[in-house]
Parts: sequence; C-alpha cells; structure tokens
Amino acid sequence: MANSKPTSQGNPKDEEEEDRISKLPDAILTQILSHLPTKLSVSTSILSSRWRYVWTSVPDLFFEFGEAVRRDPRFINFVDRVFALHNPNERIQSLGIYWYTKNDFCEDLLKWVGVAISLHLHDLNLWLHGNVNANLPSVLFTCKTLVELKLNGDVALNAVPSHVFLPCLKIIHLSGIDFGSCESASNLFCGCPLLEDLQIQVIRNFPGRIAIRAPLLKCLSVAYVTKTETELKIEAPSLESICLANGSPLVPIWVGGVPSLVDANVKVGLRTLESLHRFVQLLQNINNAKSLCLRGAVLFCLRFMGGDNLFSFGNLTGLKVREIYFGGWCMLLKLLQCFPRLEVLVIEEIYYSDGRNHNPPWTEPQIVPDCIQKHLTTFTFKAFDRSQSNDEEKLLNFVLRNAKLLKKAMVPRQYLSILSSSPMASEGCQLSFV
Repeated sequence: MANSKPTSQGNPKDEEEEDRISKLPDAILTQILSHLPTKLSVSTSILSSRWRYVWTSVPDLFFEFGEAVRRDPRFINFVDRVFALHNPNERIQSLGIYWYTKNDFCEDLLKWVGVAISLHLHDLNLWLHGNVNANLPSVLFTCKTLVELKLNGDVALNAVPSHVFLPCLKIIHLSGIDFGSCESASNLFCGCPLLEDLQIQVIRNFPGRIAIRAPLLKCLSVAYVTKTETELKIEAPSLESICLANGSPLVPIWVGGVPSLVDANVKVGLRTLESLHRFVQLLQNINNAKSLCLRGAVLFCLRFMGGDNLFSFGNLTGLKVREIYFGGWCMLLKLLQCFPRLEVLVIEEIYYSDGRNHNPPWTEPQIVPDCIQKHLTTFTFKAFDRSQSNDEEKLLNFVLRNAKLLKKAMVPRQYLSILSSSPMASEGCQLSFV
C-alpha cells in the first residue's frame, strides 16, 4: 500500500485570506475599532498577539453602563484600566459616558475627564441620570482643544469660573442640566469665541437674565426653559437658523439683529396677554427669516390682538403652519398678508377642540393676499377633517382658484372629487396626493 500524505487541516492560502484584516495598518484598524463601544473594542485584544494592543490607540472612547443602585467597582475598574493603558502618544478624539446611577461617582468622573483633556480631548458627551448632580473639572473650562460639548441629565454647571476660555469650542448642547446662577451660564457662553451651534433644552435651574453674545453663532435652539424669572438676551449677528420651543408662560427671549437668518421655527404656548406681546415682539425681531415654521398660536395672536399688521416678513419665501386652531381659516388668510413674497406654503395638523363653535365661520375674503396671486408656486395641504365642516374645502378651492403661478400642489386624496369640479388659476399646476 502506498504511503498516503497526511491531510492538512486547512489551506494555508485560505487562512491567509481570512486573516487579511490583521495585516491592515494600525491607523485603519484603530479607525475600525473607533466605531465600536469601548468594551467591544477592548475585547479584540484576545484575538491574537497582533490585536493585543491595537485598541489602546483608538481615539474614540464610549462607556455605557445601565441602571445601578450602587457604585459598581467593576465598571469603575474597567474605565480606569482603559485610561491607564491608553497610548499616551495618541490623542483622545472623543469621550462619551452614558451612565444611570443613584450614587455619587463625581470623583471618578472628574478623573476620567481630566485624563481625556490631558490627551487633547476634542469631543465630550456625557449622559448622566439618577440624581447625581455631577460637577465637571475646572480644567475643562480652559481646554484649548475641545470642539464639541454635549451634556445631558444630572450635570451641574453651578460653579463655572469667570476665566472660561474655550478657544476651539464650536458646539454646545445642554439638556436637563442644572445652572446654579446666571453668572455661571453667562461665563460659559461668553468664553467661547468660535461658538457656532448652541442647543439649550429643559434646563432645571436657569434663573435670572442670561446674556449670550456669540458673533459666529449660526444655529440656536432653545426649548422648554419655562421658569418665569428667566430672561434670555441673544446677540448673534451671524445667526442662520433658530428654533424656539416653550411651554406656557413664554419666557422672555430677546433676539438682536439677525440679518443672515434663513430658517426660523417657533413653537410656543400662549395663555396670557403678556405672553402674546412677547410672542409678537419675538416675531418682529426675527422678521428677516426666509423660511418660517409656526404653530397655530400665531392665529391666536392675530385674533385677540386685533390685526394683521402686527409683524411683516419681507424676505420670507417658505412658510409651514401647524396645529391650526383659535381663529380658523379666515385668520390664516390674514396671516398670509404678513408674507408678501411667499412662494411655498405648507399647512398641516389641524386640531378642533370644543371651542371650534366659537371660531368665526368661513367667509369669502374680499381681498386675495398678494403672495397667493403673485408669488405662490408650491402648496402642500396635509389637513383633512370633513367630519366637522367643509371649511377646509373652501380654503383649498380659494387658494387653487387664485394662485396664478402655482406649479405644484399636494393635497389629501379625499379631495379628488372636489378638485375635479373646481377651477384652477394655473393651467400648468402639477397635482399630487398625500
């Protein structure tokens, strides 16, 4: 019998191809690992000797730990070990910590953030919940490399020093945090000369008058800051986009000249005469906008403050109106007179409350708004409620009958039978259904 050669357990060529990823340069491998949670990234160290220390140069660190009723030493030790073994010659691009705990771990947090800053931290994202009220290290407020700061939850900014200087910081997103004083807030915002994007949402303690002076700020979002003693004064001449969302009462928000404003989104609650006046003043301050999204509260203003000349948006070409109530369709047409150059109109989300019977019934307007006759090219009508009345049908017919330059109209399919028998001023209008 001829001697048979022992069969190999695998084709060396196949094994070489299977392990091709290990032959990639460290820079590419660390980039791949940076897209994984840090716990998974560290676990790759057991794959082979080639992978043992690759993770130590990963620039993006993200630690996530679920709800804990006590300080878990395993999590603390793991994070400590990651920082201890991180390659000191490699910067930390981003640090993210997601932790829900009912115990104090401020000392650990201060230590971790401090180490990251010493390694030229670029982005810091903290999501902390559980009545921790964690403070941040003082070195954070003079970090020369920080570009993005996102704080969510139980983070305390009640002792922000007066010497804040964050020369590279461009993005600040704050949600649910605690400002102990208006001085702390002002110190933070005034120490960021390159700030471009600011979001402030559901601040738990935001007392007094806050001044935000940011010459390069382009995007601003303020949501649900409802303490009555709070007042925001914003000076941002480069502002391009603003979103303001508040409950009731409306917090005083003063916005300086914004000649570059493009988009404005205003969602507010109005229940007092003072809130109405604040709302009108706010609209007057942002009347350079080219695109505007409003809730139905604006119709409430027009109806109860007696007029359609409360404000004028001479540059506005796009308007979206949502939650139409308190004033009905007649007040909406009066609103359109405030936008003489309007080209795009979107109407959606109609709400009818028990107060509907108190709204004036539809009457054919004697004057057609200039924007409908001379400028309107796109009309989207997503509202549909024929169970109450046919006011929606009358408004739709009115717009289509008078919009001579209309190119596109999008309406609910339920109106198809009505539109087939209604005249349209624009013969070239393309009709589609939602």
